Amino acid sequence: MRARRARSHLTWHGGAAVFEEGQGQIIFLFQPAEETPGGADDIVRDGILPRLGVQRIFAAHSAPGLAVGKISLAPGPSLAGSNYFNVKLTGRGSHAAVPYEGDDVLLLVTHLVQQLSLLPARRVDIANRPLVVSVTKFVADGCASNALPTTAELHGTVRAFEDPVSETTGLSLEQMLHDEVTRFAAANRISADWTFHVGSPPTVNDLALSADIIPKLAPSSIPFEQQLG
Repeated sequence: MRARRARSHLTWHGGAAVFEEGQGQIIFLFQPAEETPGGADDIVRDGILPRLGVQRIFAAHSAPGLAVGKISLAPGPSLAGSNYFNVKLTGRGSHAAVPYEGDDVLLLVTHLVQQLSLLPARRVDIANRPLVVSVTKFVADGCASNALPTTAELHGTVRAFEDPVSETTGLSLEQMLHDEVTRFAAANRISADWTFHVGSPPTVNDLALSADIIPKLAPSSIPFEQQLG
């Protein structure tokens, strides 16, 4: 549950503020929002950081898979950006006894789920363009157990370290997914409405700042591990 993780952040963040004994001024900041627009963007737009004289920011996030009492640092790319898509398939409905009189969009949408989920492994060089496509929600307009609906919708996320609508590295991720949906709809003689929403950008840790802080942690009593950036 998100609330529990948020409370854990509040606990150790507040504890660090209480026991902090460093030199200079240290400001403890809680960022609103996370995988939705806002958060850091709103803080920067507000102008509070220069007013407080903030020069460097160290961000932290809980990691349930990490041993208790240990911290991990990742110079460079650390967390992928989150983006969202919706697909609405529309075809002919029919009675469940005669599916051949319609398009059975329910059956078709299950095939599309597989195609979108497999796309990173078969259409992208994920060694150089890390990408995860996940279908997270499935909605159909059926209102009876003996009828096949005319529409079905998919909702999902695209996680990547690149701008999903940029074509600097080739066909953009958004266009790649859109083309996949368009071809699928055409092959099955149904229509597809596609929408894509750019969400939060990836987290890329400053390399110079990482190089500065890691040597200072090495001789300390704080156990830590360095991830590959």
